[in-house]
Amino acid sequence: MIEKRYIISNAAMVSAGKSKLLNVIYSIDFLECKAGIGTKFANILRYNPTISQPKFYHLVVKQEKDI
Repeated sequence: MIEKRYIISNAAMVSAGKSKLLNVIYSIDFLECKAGIGTKFANILRYNPTISQPKFYHLVVKQEKDI
């Protein structure tokens, strides 16, 4: 069975309020909001009713050589 997921993208210029908007929409307070570059990485937020605190994962992008 394929699980259906909804994706909402959030892209704008530096200091446009992207993290603040997500904090307000999702009633959270863990995305950094400050002047200048505050969030230096892509965020993927996923709802999970079984956890009470957010979990953060570090994504490492590796480039494979052509075979």
